[in-house]
Parts: sequence; structure tokens; C-alpha cells
Amino acid sequence: MGNMPKKNYDVVIVGAGPSGAAAARGLANERLEVLILEKKKLPRYKMCSGIIFKKSQDITERLWGKIPDSAYVTPKLLKGVRLWSDNKHFSDWPFNSAPNVWRSEYDYWLIKNSGAEVKDCCSLKGFKDYGNYIMLECHDTRNNETINIRCKYLVRKTGCMGNDMCTSGRFYLGKGKVLLVGEAAGFLNAFGEGISCALSTGLFAAEVITKGIKSGNDALAIYTELTKLERRQTKMSWKLGAKIAGRDLMPI
Repeated sequence: MGNMPKKNYDVVIVGAGPSGAAAARGLANERLEVLILEKKKLPRYKMCSGIIFKKSQDITERLWGKIPDSAYVTPKLLKGVRLWSDNKHFSDWPFNSAPNVWRSEYDYWLIKNSGAEVKDCCSLKGFKDYGNYIMLECHDTRNNETINIRCKYLVRKTGCMGNDMCTSGRFYLGKGKVLLVGEAAGFLNAFGEGISCALSTGLFAAEVITKGIKSGNDALAIYTELTKLERRQTKMSWKLGAKIAGRDLMPI
């Protein structure tokens, strides 16, 4: 994963999380040349686990197969969550048993089997959209050198601290041939579950990019239409969270 990448790709994906892995998997299945850039050394350290609800489980098994035993937390299945309002008051929200995985192991398994070329320890420093192609300036921290990479489409998955896109519904999906997925576009469930919408938006991005490359259609316009239901569900989750918390707007 530390090899020097080529200079030209159909698609470059920034970020080795579930959304990037899903986008890569969908694009690789269409035999497109895909590069994933990850600024950290893989496997990325993540202190948290993640709940794999049915939507995430269905997508994972359809694209990758069964999750390996090494990715599971003990206990393997969760039966609900407990929401605290203060140090004395809480409410329990049971649900059908859902798998619980270590994110570091799960994410790395997705990326390794995404079908894309992967370059870790490499961060995107900037890019310029020339219309027919996008030129990226990247920094290889392992070798301390600058790499210029050309691609037709750019998919970005970066964390956005303190945004209100998911609570207000003002999602930002990208511009031109640059698409944002997952939390970078505003997709985060109010209860902290972001894997399902990360996988979904990654797959949507792969679908519209494939159509854009093959037919020249406006990928962003199609992406906007495909994510309509996902955006509505995300916003509704925050309204429900606010109702449970007894406040007008859930803080982020």
C-alpha cells in the first residue's frame, strides 16, 4: 500500500473509510482505475466500535461477503442503546440484535478488498479542476515528496467538525466532478451511526461517476437525485434525537 501511485486514474478517492471503500468497490466492479489516498498509515487506528445495522450488513455482504471474525467486538451482538440525559437519568432503546465491530479492523478489511489501488501516508494538499480533468497535488509523508496525480473524478471523504448540515438539511454534495460522501457531505445519523449512510453515499457516488464517464451525463445532478431519500432520513433522525432530548436542535 506504500508503493508510488501512477500519474493518471479514472477516479481518486480521498479517505479510507467505509464511504471511500464502497465507492472504490463500485467503481472497480466497472473496471475503472481507482486510487484511494489515505493520510494516515493503514490500518488506521480508531478507538471506537461500530454497530452494523441491517442496511450496512446487507451492503457489506453483497459487496464483500461475510465480515471476518477478527473484526467483531465482544460481545458480538448489541441489543440496544442507553441514552443518558444527566448522571442520574437515562432511557433504554432496545433493537433487534446488531453486530458490533472494531472500526479499525472493519474499515481495513473493506479497503483491502475494495479492488482499488491504495496509497497510505499520503495527503491531498490541493487540486485544480480543468473541466476535462482534475489535477491533484499530494504529499507523500513516508518519502517526504510531492506527487501530482491526474484524474477524471475526485471523491472526498473528510471529517467536518462543527457543521450543521445534517441538522439543518443544508447538505453539500460537491461541485462539478468533485463529489463529497459520508460525513463530509453531511450524512451522519443523530445517534452516532454513520456506517450505513457512508456505504450508501459511496455506492451512489460510484454509480453516478460510472454513468458520467460512460455517457457524459452530469454526475452531480444524478448524485443529488439519488441521495434525496438518504438526506431526508438523516434530517429526520436529528428531529427525532431533538425530541428525545427535549430540545429544539441537537448539538453537534
